[in-house]
Amino acid sequence: MLLADHQTAGRGRLDRVWEAPPGTNVLASLLLRPSRPIGTWFHSTLALGLAVVDACRSLGVEASLKWPNDVLVGEAKLAGILAETDGRGAVVVGLGCNIGWPGAGELPGATSLAALGVACTPPDFLDLVLDRFDDAAPELLARYRACCATIGRRVRLDLPDGDVVEGLATGVDDDGLLVVQVDAPIGSPVDGSPAAPAFVTRRFAVGDVVHARP
Repeated sequence: MLLADHQTAGRGRLDRVWEAPPGTNVLASLLLRPSRPIGTWFHSTLALGLAVVDACRSLGVEASLKWPNDVLVGEAKLAGILAETDGRGAVVVGLGCNIGWPGAGELPGATSLAALGVACTPPDFLDLVLDRFDDAAPELLARYRACCATIGRRVRLDLPDGDVVEGLATGVDDDGLLVVQVDAPIGSPVDGSPAAPAFVTRRFAVGDVVHARP
């Protein structure tokens, strides 16, 4: 495991920059060598998100997960997780979690433990997370689904190829894919043929999710 004091060129999903001032946040990378089949290595990302949620709840903060890799408090982002693998036996799971920065109202759409009135140092919070991290737990997927605020919400999904889809997120399958009832245009019946359905069910492995306002 590597824990950084600060970063100036961190990289998140879609190559977004993730920065943090010195001594304020958890900026950690975990090197894992899962014994599971490579198709289930994504469990490590899910498990780290759950560990962050559990650590938050131990401090009195009610957190949830946004598919695929964000930790939210309410609608504000507290943490992000990103995994990369060499495909040959190792995976690095990176965690960026806001502890002392940003302050209340300092960065729209984001929050931190300090902004929520919780005093905790980055090393202490990371210890709480690691104590709760278990990527081989048999109930992992069930727990992830129970903590996932995306399920049951209308979402907009921005795909890597530039396409945008909208619909109702109905679940996360056993492969970690987001299941969405995607809005589809209703076709006009021709010669008494039935109208096209109002939605089609699709599964997505990647995408940037925006939750519609409740």
